[in-house]
Amino acid sequence: MTDSTRRTILVTGAASGIGAAVCRALASPGVALLLHTRRNRDGVSRVAAEVRASGATGTPPPRSSARP
Repeated sequence: MTDSTRRTILVTGAASGIGAAVCRALASPGVALLLHTRRNRDGVSRVAAEVRASGATGTPPPRSSARP
């Protein structure tokens, strides 16, 4: 990033396909990515690990007891 402002970006469908590709493309130091998925928690956890390895903050959604 070229300035000192921290960016927070929400990416839906982040577990695979285009959403995962967007996460990988945006991952850089100073960027905070909130990764959302409806079903594929394992996939979004893998993408979050890749994002963190790139220097960004990657946070998958918290587990919810509302839906299995």
